[in-house]
Amino acid sequence: MANLTREQLLSLPDRGQRDEFIEIATLALTTQPDDGELRLALVRCLTEVGLLHRAADVAEGFDPVVLGEIGLRDLLRQLRVPTQNGLVDWEVVRPTFDRNLRAIAARWDWADAVREAFEARRETLELHRTRDGRWDVFDRAAGCWRPCFGRHQPAETPASLRRQVENRVIAPIVIEGVGLGAHFPLYVSASCRTMNSSSPFIYQIETDFSALGVALHLSDWTETLDAPRAILCVGETAYDTLDRHISATPNAPLPKSIIWTAPWNHEARAEPVLRRHIDARREEVDALRSEVSRRYAARDTSYWARRFESATGGDGDALRVLSITCRFTTVLQYATRDALAALVSIGCKTRIVIEPDDQSHISPIVALEAIRDFDPDLVLLIDHTRISQPAILVDNLPVLTWVQDRLPWLFDAKVGQALGALDFVMGQGKRDLVGRYAYPAERFMACDMATDVAQLTSAPPSGFDASTLDCEIAFATHASETPKAFAAARMAECDNPKGLAILQGIEQALNERHRTGRLNGAINFSVMLDEVEGALGTTLSATARDGLLDQFARPLAERIIRQETLRWAANWARSTGARLHIYGSGWDAHPEFAEFARGTIEHGAELGEAFRRAKVNLHSGCNLSLHQRVLDGLAAGGFFLARRHAGDIGMPVKRALHTYLQKHGVRAPAKCYGTDLPAPWHRE
Repeated sequence: MANLTREQLLSLPDRGQRDEFIEIATLALTTQPDDGELRLALVRCLTEVGLLHRAADVAEGFDPVVLGEIGLRDLLRQLRVPTQNGLVDWEVVRPTFDRNLRAIAARWDWADAVREAFEARRETLELHRTRDGRWDVFDRAAGCWRPCFGRHQPAETPASLRRQVENRVIAPIVIEGVGLGAHFPLYVSASCRTMNSSSPFIYQIETDFSALGVALHLSDWTETLDAPRAILCVGETAYDTLDRHISATPNAPLPKSIIWTAPWNHEARAEPVLRRHIDARREEVDALRSEVSRRYAARDTSYWARRFESATGGDGDALRVLSITCRFTTVLQYATRDALAALVSIGCKTRIVIEPDDQSHISPIVALEAIRDFDPDLVLLIDHTRISQPAILVDNLPVLTWVQDRLPWLFDAKVGQALGALDFVMGQGKRDLVGRYAYPAERFMACDMATDVAQLTSAPPSGFDASTLDCEIAFATHASETPKAFAAARMAECDNPKGLAILQGIEQALNERHRTGRLNGAINFSVMLDEVEGALGTTLSATARDGLLDQFARPLAERIIRQETLRWAANWARSTGARLHIYGSGWDAHPEFAEFARGTIEHGAELGEAFRRAKVNLHSGCNLSLHQRVLDGLAAGGFFLARRHAGDIGMPVKRALHTYLQKHGVRAPAKCYGTDLPAPWHRE
């Protein structure tokens, strides 16, 4: 707004831009002190926001004759009365400053420098509080507001920022400039455990120690600074500190977001620092990939046939299997662990690549270094193919994909068509993946889920009080979002009116079935979606239908059914005094079931103990009883009560029928679904 005309400036308050007017008019009067109309407008605006002491100071700039003529002298004396005039003594907020400095001193050695820098400027900095409780700081020496007036607060609220990062693994964030201290704690808090335990580094940069001192008076950072991932880069070496920390944490991704606050004095310089690291890491990836590619270039299918034959025949070295997984998954990291344990038991050598901490991601550098150093004969990936990891998986390196979930990057014909001779697949969904998505049938081994009994029946760690797990009913799931919240979040992400109408139609169809008692795990989603399409007069592509069913309709139905089941259990527990334990993330914030939340529980010995300690473990939803949670629980020795699902009855019938038809030479048996079973086995 530096190029505003005088008339445009004077019109700002009437246009709802009072804060902007106060900031610009304050500066303008330092060069145009005789502009009485502008001065009077500024006095009026300052008075409106409750900054009476500052209004009086501005009014003192009127010509003494004018002051007498308009009768302002008595008014000025009243405005300067300390009570409720907006001016606040720094001693009022000194306790916050002292607490923050103690927290800083526990981690860094420059706390005294902050105190000294602030004290050196204290006499020229006025602290004001507006009528609505907002802090603002006026610099008498410079004749301006620091760092600006009013617009130093974050644009995001805690809730809106959390919605942006929820269920995402996000990169570190850089905050350029301290403002008045509100941004740093907001971003640290909102980025905590965005997806399970994933919590990125948050960098706060401020080159001016006195500016930091002001912020530390006005915002409580003690809890923020308890988090080691909250990094302060301050003083003349602020950008060197940022550079060194990024270099020292190669497993952490590079920051992708820079939040610019209103600056006090310094020029933002984070972007060049990040650019240097981006270029350096790209060069390192290219060099590693070239090195690994050269090693595998001559290893064609005939080489691998000989290698696997010699290893499995006992003549060659043990097979080396490398697996890449993610610590922020709820099941897959443990399935990977168990799979590698099974491979070790048959003589393979294994290595796992996984994030070492909650700030790290698996970067191409880390994965390529593991391939270079371990020289694997096979890479095992759960729910990923070579196609989704192009930076990591070089040609001629065999890859085994274990399909455990219906995910869009797997159920895609382009992916199936791109799989080569050294791409192998195992797991669920063979009929669809081969028949509809062009996966190679000759390299696809269908198999059921697996579990590791030894992990789930081993003794809990020393000192663990297993009696805390005793309960009448237990239910374990991370799907703690309410159905309404889940649907609303997905709709908020949809900017297509047609798509939004379909999402709303699916939600209404599921709620109507639920309201009338017709919603159960065996719902025919395809028929339901046909009805929604018909009601809206639209036709979706097969790909769009699959995406809607897998990413919206089924998860929404799961939440409705599971939380209805939990509601029955909760009502029973409340009425009888029985103990209901709900394990998983997010339940402590659930509006209905928070009282039963027991937090997350480590997969393995602790989870196995929880299954055994519960008199009844619940299972419900759209999945059959052949489900990972049920399989783990039964392997651990737990007892399960499963909500009726027609497929649990229909599946054995179908398998028996399939065996019978194969035995009698019938090659193309007719399709049979659980929903074809007669009542009372099926309802819908």
